[in-house]
Amino acid sequence: MIVTRLNGGLGNQMFQYAAGRRLALHNNTNLVIDISWFDGPGLHATAKRVYELDIFKVVGTISHDPVFHKPRTGILSALGLRQKDLRVYMQPDSGYVYSPEILDAEDYSRLEGYWQSEDYFQDVAEQIRKDFTFRKLPNQPNKEMLNKIGISNAVSLHVRRGDYAQDKNTNSFHGLAPLDYYGECMYRIEKDIDEPHFFIFSDEPEWCKKNLKNHKNMTYVDINDADHGAEDMRLMAACKHHIIANSSFSWWGAWLNPKRDKKVYAPKQWFAGTSVVDTRELIPKDWIRL
Repeated sequence: MIVTRLNGGLGNQMFQYAAGRRLALHNNTNLVIDISWFDGPGLHATAKRVYELDIFKVVGTISHDPVFHKPRTGILSALGLRQKDLRVYMQPDSGYVYSPEILDAEDYSRLEGYWQSEDYFQDVAEQIRKDFTFRKLPNQPNKEMLNKIGISNAVSLHVRRGDYAQDKNTNSFHGLAPLDYYGECMYRIEKDIDEPHFFIFSDEPEWCKKNLKNHKNMTYVDINDADHGAEDMRLMAACKHHIIANSSFSWWGAWLNPKRDKKVYAPKQWFAGTSVVDTRELIPKDWIRL
């Protein structure tokens, strides 16, 4: 049994699942997805957070009860497993630096952290992409947008605002990718790609319409509300190239695109100010950081 504890938004949940799923596959054992964090009070007061992986074809047993060092017998009985202590693996204090020893974690291990590097699951990337296949077909507006993306040289451009802009504490830690960053990325895309069509994704589309309007081939994607935001990820992944924000959401939108010739631009500075969080291995090596 491998236990992965989820918290945060959709992008964070996907990283936590992917690392746990890889370990479960490696050990030929069951994956338990601990979602008890979403039931706890006061843990996600600055932004609404709910378990969202049920939109995908993920594999694992859901537990609303915390699965700690000594898991409850009921969980083990449901899986046909015996009572045994769990080894707990915590995300290193150094931040997002890849810790290869995690890949050798054995059966009866529990993951605590974000695990935001493709190195934790790159050797099972094809399976992870299958797991993150949507269970339901898109609705009509999203089908039409997918068709528009499919017939163009589509570039997804994601602007993350929301709590990054509105909550003082969140803003001071995460910060916002500046407009200059998006301008430079678009300039480079236009030099390298014939007739790019930019599809603009954001949790504040009206802000984008006012501040990103210097290109003739731009489509502002505003067909999905906050409760259906994951549909934007489906649309992003269908694009040929990507300009992402300092956001795990658009990281996954780009990563789920399996094309080997894709160009992905990512912010060099992932966190605000003088943050000491090391993000060297957060961005895949063939992506371009600006």
